[in-house]
Amino acid sequence: MRKLSVGVITFTCLVSFLLSSGIALATDPAPPVKLSIREPVRHNNSGGFVEGRDWNLEFRLTVENALGFVEITGLGDRREALVISDPDDCLEFDLGHTATFDPNLSGPFDDACFDGVADEVYIPFRSDPNDRSGVDDIDQCDFMLEEPRLEDDPPTTAAADSNKAYLLAPDQAIPDGSPPIARAMGPLTGGQTIGDCYGYGQDEDLPGLVVMADVGAARVFDQNFDIIEITPGVRRIRNLAGFTSTVTRELKDRFGRSHVVAHMQVERGMLEPLVVFDARTATTPPYIGPTFQRRIDSGPVETFSWVSQPTSDYTAAELDELLSTLPDSKSVKVRAVLVEGQAPSYIDDLDQNGRFTVNDLVLMGYTPLSNQARRTINVIQQDKFEDFDGTQECPSFRVIAGVDLDGNNIGYFCQDGDGSSRSTKRIPQ
Repeated sequence: MRKLSVGVITFTCLVSFLLSSGIALATDPAPPVKLSIREPVRHNNSGGFVEGRDWNLEFRLTVENALGFVEITGLGDRREALVISDPDDCLEFDLGHTATFDPNLSGPFDDACFDGVADEVYIPFRSDPNDRSGVDDIDQCDFMLEEPRLEDDPPTTAAADSNKAYLLAPDQAIPDGSPPIARAMGPLTGGQTIGDCYGYGQDEDLPGLVVMADVGAARVFDQNFDIIEITPGVRRIRNLAGFTSTVTRELKDRFGRSHVVAHMQVERGMLEPLVVFDARTATTPPYIGPTFQRRIDSGPVETFSWVSQPTSDYTAAELDELLSTLPDSKSVKVRAVLVEGQAPSYIDDLDQNGRFTVNDLVLMGYTPLSNQARRTINVIQQDKFEDFDGTQECPSFRVIAGVDLDGNNIGYFCQDGDGSSRSTKRIPQ
């Protein structure tokens, strides 16, 4: 018997919720967990907008008539579960099977009645008050397994297996034709050494959650911004679940339902398309030709003629004209599913229908424990930054970059000033 704290929280007037098979298939009409996505404002085709950052998504996992919450506490770590059913009345699941630092967390939850058959249906999770980029998650993340998995892969990693998106970009300040370097794109994460347990992939606190959005840096592309097919006709995206910032539990509401709730603070580049410009299409200084080029989310290269061709670098008018070609907003479809066991870090479009859904997860061999929740988010990009002296600051390179699209090794379009800027955001009318 383990000598550590074990807690079981049950409910009054307990009614067991049993499943004959212990699993749920994608075609089951009533999976054991109801998953819902709540966004800050209601979106539809005629209205409702958020910016590309600084707002919150909620993923609410609801169970009716659950058996109870359980937790096991070790040395600086703990594991929890919401137990949905337990036919043999013996909790034999292993909540700590990934706990390499504290082996006392591993093994059957109740080894007094263990018979080798784990028949429970449950949601494993770990309450965590705050996951943030660049902040060590000392007490809520296994540093031997979970931290390395969520640290950024280096640019030398094969793009199809990398949890970070990189693009080759020329030097933004010195147009000397030097070879481009790999630059990280998408939301800010802790890098290759910080143990913040925050980034693309399976979340360490809610390991069964899958969050899918076919946009921006969640899409898998090579460093030339071209989409990768892992096999002919099969695209891949990254699981966004690793960006959840909090996980909490709610014992029982007035309807007898219990909840596990995850919140995701949406940061810049998380649910936005990636845009690249090549504003230097001439071969001689200042390299500004009569046209410039643009590419959005690995789509086709589009060519635009300047309304007012710049004659020098980094003017506010030049940047304004580039940004004016962007769509006013982007509708992003977010889908989420809870699966049994450990969620994948990547989702493959195995049915090759151009959408990433619960059906792809089933084809990948995963068993859903919830319905597929869906939301359409209308994201508006506002990138005009004005410095305090009236000059133009650059938009975030993580979502809007200068690259070489025409092959002349010169692709910069903006260079940051002193970093101090102010921005006015008008509410869309």
